[in-house]
Order: sequence, then C-alpha cells, then structure tokens
Amino acid sequence: MRQFFARLFLFLGILLVCMVVSDYFYSLVCRDVRTANMEIWKDVMEGKASADLLFCGDSRANTDCYPPVIDSITGHKSYSIGIIGHHFRIGRLRYDMYRRYNDKPLVVAHFVDNWTFSRENKFEQYQFLPWMWNVAFAKDALHLAPLYFLGKSVPWYRYHSFLLSDKDWSIRASHEGFFTYDLESYSCFPEDRYVFKENPVMESVFRSFISGIRREGIKVVLVLPPLCGSASFYGEAVRQTKDCFKAIAKECGVPVLDYLQVPVFEDSTLFIDSVHLNKKGAKVFSDSLAHDIMRLGLFNND
Repeated sequence: MRQFFARLFLFLGILLVCMVVSDYFYSLVCRDVRTANMEIWKDVMEGKASADLLFCGDSRANTDCYPPVIDSITGHKSYSIGIIGHHFRIGRLRYDMYRRYNDKPLVVAHFVDNWTFSRENKFEQYQFLPWMWNVAFAKDALHLAPLYFLGKSVPWYRYHSFLLSDKDWSIRASHEGFFTYDLESYSCFPEDRYVFKENPVMESVFRSFISGIRREGIKVVLVLPPLCGSASFYGEAVRQTKDCFKAIAKECGVPVLDYLQVPVFEDSTLFIDSVHLNKKGAKVFSDSLAHDIMRLGLFNND
C-alpha cells in the first residue's frame, strides 16, 4: 500500500509539473491574440506604450481618442490604456503596469463617467490570463480584486473556456490604444442603463489615485466624454455624474473637461451607441479634446 501511494504522489507530482509548464508556454502564445485589450496589455507589459499624453479610463478612452488627430495638434505622442469592458479598479491595474514598464507620461487624461466606480464584470476575462505569470501583475491584481482574480491563478483550469482556435491572429485591432467597433448603425441605450450610483469607498480610492499621480509630477485632467442625447434623456444621471467628478477634481486640484452636453455631440451619426463614438465621431471629439488640453497649458512647465 505504501508503494502504491508513493507512486500515486509521484504521478500527481509529474502531472502538476506538466500542467504548470504547459500553462506557462500556452500563456506566452496567448499574448499574441489580436484583440484590442490583449494588444494593449502586450504593449503595456513589454514597455511599448510609452507616451507623453496618456489616456486612462474605460472603453470610451479607446473609442473616443484618435491618435493621429491628437498627436498632430498637441505635438506629443499619445496612447490610450483604457480598458474595454471594465472600470476604475481594473483600469488602475493597467495604469500601475504602465508605470512599471513604460516611461513616465507628462499628462494623464482620465476618462470618467457614471460607470467608473462599477465593479468588475465578465467581459473578456481571458485578457488577464497570460499575464498572471508576471509576479508584479499577479500581486497587484490579487490585491486590487482578490476574488475576481483568484480563479485566474489556477494553472490550466483558468483556460477551460478559452480556445485559441476562436481568436484572430491576423490584423491588429488597435492603434496606440484606439479601437472602434466600426458599426454602421446607431443604437441607443435604454434610460435605465445609464444610472449613477454613489460609492464612497471607491471615490476615496480614486482621489488617492489621482493625488498619487500628481505627486509624481504628472499633470492630470479629468474628462467627461460625450454622451448622445444627454441633455434630454439621461438628465438626472448626467447631473449626478458631473457633480461627483467636479467635486473630486476640485479636491484634487485638477481641471475637468466636460463634453457631456456639447451640442455637436447630439448628432447620433457620430456614435455607435449612446456612449461610444464611431471613427468619424472620434476624429471630431479628438480635435476638440486636443485643443482643450493645449488651452489648459498642461504641457507647459510649472
């Protein structure tokens, strides 16, 4: 019996080693999948996302910022590390990894909206899997959202629903973090999807995050991005969102660029849905955003 258990433990040990080793090499391959989130992670983790003007936030930082327009107006390289499908807590993880592996930006423009303090969801969870082998990434991820990332740390189990055969390997989906869904028709979000929920704990964490960036000598501006139909359809939620982030900006001593109720963005032909601009809209918005950033003098020395 003792010999049986010895052989069993040896077999299980060899199996575990094979699982861990194969998971590691599988993760290396997965890092080259052609989706916007995966590509941005790869740029960030390999130190290829360095920029003078860094856009942070959720997917609106990706769909709304068009680098060729912004770079031509500011004269500075920009990159968007907005995280599609997730909000501040996971966005902070991406920013922390950016700062670890890339050059310090001169300016951070952080996109904020009614969903900024929402909890993590299940959108493209596979994007995190290849990087759990990175000690710094895994440590920060488990610290920021332990329950969300715990299952993503188990070799092979974490890949149980991820098939490489389903992924695109051909054309890059993003450009300096810019990504467009490239949809032809506009779809409006129902009113009950655009709500603002207070979250005092996350608001406090966000204040500390912004203050920490400023202590590094980096200029910060908060951006309230365009919302199609905001003036009439989402009035109360828009007011609450503005009040929250303008109060945070005042406390942190940073400016706010507010595009929530700018008339030009009432045009639905600039949007793919109520909150994401299409490529045409991104070019219009990027022109305004770049000029406003220059107007604020954020690239000027103190």
